[in-house]
Amino acid sequence: MREPNLDTDTLVRRGSAIGRYVVLSWLGRGAMGEVYGAYDPDLDRRLAIKLLRVRRGTSVGSVDGKTRLLREAQAIAKLSHPNVVVVHDVGTYEDRVFIAMEFIEGGTLTFWLHAKPRTWREIIKVFIAAGRGLQHAHEANLVHRDFKPDNVMVRIDGDVRVMDFGLVRYTDLREPEPQSQSPSLLERPPVASRPVHSSVALDETMDLARPAIADLPPALQSDPHTKLTQTGAMLGTPAYMAPEQFLGQTADARTDQFSFCIALYEALYGTRPFDGVTMPELTGNVLAGRVKPPPPRTQVPAAILRVLRRGLSLAPADRYPSMNGLLADLERQSRPRANLLIGAVAGLLLLTAVIGGLTFGRVNRQSLCVVPTERFTGVWESSGSSGSRRAAIETAFRNNGQENRKTTSTGRSSSWGWANARSRTSFTNLSQMMDKYVADWSASYKDACDATNYRRDQSAQVLDLRMSCLTDRLDELRALSNILVRPTAQIIENASTSVLSLGPIDRCSSTEVLRSPAAASSSR
Repeated sequence: MREPNLDTDTLVRRGSAIGRYVVLSWLGRGAMGEVYGAYDPDLDRRLAIKLLRVRRGTSVGSVDGKTRLLREAQAIAKLSHPNVVVVHDVGTYEDRVFIAMEFIEGGTLTFWLHAKPRTWREIIKVFIAAGRGLQHAHEANLVHRDFKPDNVMVRIDGDVRVMDFGLVRYTDLREPEPQSQSPSLLERPPVASRPVHSSVALDETMDLARPAIADLPPALQSDPHTKLTQTGAMLGTPAYMAPEQFLGQTADARTDQFSFCIALYEALYGTRPFDGVTMPELTGNVLAGRVKPPPPRTQVPAAILRVLRRGLSLAPADRYPSMNGLLADLERQSRPRANLLIGAVAGLLLLTAVIGGLTFGRVNRQSLCVVPTERFTGVWESSGSSGSRRAAIETAFRNNGQENRKTTSTGRSSSWGWANARSRTSFTNLSQMMDKYVADWSASYKDACDATNYRRDQSAQVLDLRMSCLTDRLDELRALSNILVRPTAQIIENASTSVLSLGPIDRCSSTEVLRSPAAASSSR
């Protein structure tokens, strides 16, 4: 399909040669140039070629612009990282510069996000991969300046590649930038020909005149730090630009960090962090640092939002010093709880090995022997909260009294009152005995664990015997719980007796009993 308003006369025809590469098809067009599918006959492989625009109009612009483009394209070609698109070759074609890069079978990150529902952990995993590519470029002194989901490719095998490093830089040759700023790569039509800011497409890469003071909210017009002029230009995608880009200031790695956090915020919450449907509205919100809250009932942890808010700080100095710190926090906060627990326990054991004799180490070893409260979930919890097995047994005892009234009573008041009272008394006695049994079990468990791991007066073999015995006791308790949750009148009547029939906990502390030939039967 032909792109609307596309000047086909400027396209390279199918079968034409760009360097040694044969053009197969036109793939698309962006702010920096056109992209073609091509074939490399020497290496027998398919690749993509991007033809970059150079500012025309003067000999200085043409020659100097092409030289700078070529120099920066060569720098990009030196990048070698799993999360950066591979550049095979750079060169010139007529009065333009081309970059030959790997042809990626897949789609953009934008497409990946919309292809099917993604969990927040899946999204963060893909963004972390893209962030690694950004960090690698930053270490090579390249700044992307236009990071957004459309500039990230996700291959069909799941690998992530960031594209277009270092290609969104501009120097107005009429007003040279300071030496510290990067040279221009792209042509820019005269400022007067650019669209007004209130009607630009905020999610497209474009070459824009910097917003005039009059375009901004009154509060920003009087701000002495808002140095905006009608001349000069900025190039980027407004929806993903950092404050310093709106202000025409020098961009660095922290600028990419800001854009990265906008894109990740949007992917996680389905909305961008800064409101604004027009350029003045968006500019005002970004420069005021008005990050809107995420939608209610989000499943994304609050800790992730805190990481994003730091990356979206108005002042670059308040953001992370580098992408590494940002990615480390994202990785840590998105780790499943089970992995966090394993990591914590592993760290604790390592700490214990290093400082074994210190009190701090002893305290932490003891904490490992505390019985988790969830050990008795579905058996007999410490409280009768809604949905607990304890509450279910109490309800069953009460309802059994009501059924007894329906089938055996001759008078509503007397029969109901008697049956309910007997059931309630039975449950009260049962609760006290079950609580004691659970408390004795937990105390024996902790004592066995402490004896081997803390007091050092018990062998690991004895610990195994004691824990095996306690496991048997817990299984007995679970079996009784399964009976009590569906009681008959007889079970309610004998509920206390059934607890007394459970194997005694103190047998699990007797080494003689556990080591005896009849241990398998006597421990029960």
